[in-house]
Amino acid sequence: MRNYHDMGGQPAGPIDRHEHELQHWEKRVEALIAVLGSKKLTRSDEGRRALETIGAETYLGSGYAERRIQALANNMILRGVITIEELSNKLAEVEQRQNQLP
Repeated sequence: MRNYHDMGGQPAGPIDRHEHELQHWEKRVEALIAVLGSKKLTRSDEGRRALETIGAETYLGSGYAERRIQALANNMILRGVITIEELSNKLAEVEQRQNQLP
């Protein structure tokens, strides 16, 4: 039985093969994953497991970088690096900063 993330061989329409510039936040996601990996706080197998268990709605409704940061956050919570409360507080702080922009 296939899981939602196993799309190999399934009809999905054409693939956009044009190069596109990553947004600043997408670059930060990749940098954060690299830094945490170098500090042995995450591993590629953990990242894959987390990506494959974020749920079909989240997986299919999110872009690549969105899925990766959600998976990373889940792993950091599971490892005890951050708490749900700390993450929630930081997200609220960032949201407040965005609301103050002109």
